[in-house]
Amino acid sequence: MSNVLNGVSRALRATCLIIAVLATIFLFSVVAYSILGRAIFDLTEGGVNLMLFGAIELAQYSLMISIFAAIPAMLGSGLIRVDILSRQFPDWLNFILDRLWLALIAGFAAILTQKFFGEAVTTFSRGDETQDLRIPLWIFYAIAAFECAMLTILSLLSILGAETEVESVSS
Repeated sequence: MSNVLNGVSRALRATCLIIAVLATIFLFSVVAYSILGRAIFDLTEGGVNLMLFGAIELAQYSLMISIFAAIPAMLGSGLIRVDILSRQFPDWLNFILDRLWLALIAGFAAILTQKFFGEAVTTFSRGDETQDLRIPLWIFYAIAAFECAMLTILSLLSILGAETEVESVSS
């Protein structure tokens, strides 16, 4: 059973990591192109305008996608513990605290999933679009709902025994 949980957990984390990496690469590309376009615009005193229309919007949404995808992707690396506290507790208490924290994360992520999904449905039905590029807003809410659902699932898999590591932070 734990092999199945670990396999599913690894696949979901890998999916989220790919989404996070692609969104981050896109974000960096938009920022780099915007900087280059602005520099050329300034050097030519407005003669050559290569600035990207809607660059701020693209950067905002790609950053949102990247962050929401990176959180579930990094859950497999485990929770962070502060050594000064966790060393004082017996192993059974640390185990319980880890599971409690994962349950809280799962609950919070489930609430976010429901809220983002509700907003995706609402913005789809209203036809809401982004201000500059006129991209349908429901797409971004649906992506956030998907990524929060992945966090919920991965947290629950970790509670059930999927492998995670615990990183210690010494004080």
